Amino acid sequence: PSQVMVATRVMGFIKKINVEEGDVVKKGEELFVVDPSDIYSMLNQARGALLQAQSGVLMAEMAYADAKKDYDRFSNLYKQGSVSKRDYDKMTLNMKIRKSQVDMAKAMLSQAKAGLDQALAQKKYSKVYAPIEGAVVRKLVNVGDMSIPGHPVLVLANLASIQARTFVKAQDIRLIK
Repeated sequence: PSQVMVATRVMGFIKKINVEEGDVVKKGEELFVVDPSDIYSMLNQARGALLQAQSGVLMAEMAYADAKKDYDRFSNLYKQGSVSKRDYDKMTLNMKIRKSQVDMAKAMLSQAKAGLDQALAQKKYSKVYAPIEGAVVRKLVNVGDMSIPGHPVLVLANLASIQARTFVKAQDIRLIK
């Protein structure tokens, strides 16, 4: 491509811009940084949700293990005729409910892990690197401005495709190569 619009994938304030118009950059060079404060807040929330979900799984598994013991005990007593069918059914239902709570807690844990993965992915997007080797032809924002995902911050031009226009006196044309 002759020109590349460089944008960010995260919303935030531009914390640092390492280039000016006219600068030549190498592919992979850091161009600008979006303030990661909101991202770190999202990371902390995601880590908290993960800890809470892990705790929920542990508690649900303990409650299920307890319900399973009660069920096993009542199952034996029911077979011996020592407890009523009603009490046995109540223990069976309690065990099934506890098992479904374990499954639900595990699903919430998976969701919390996905949230943390997403937050970690956002963190890497706070730094934006040059996708090509080229020259900075336009700088559309300044430090302190808000970056919006998908809106260009810089425009890079491929060095092989840069063209310039200028006015030259007729007598000087012979000097240009």
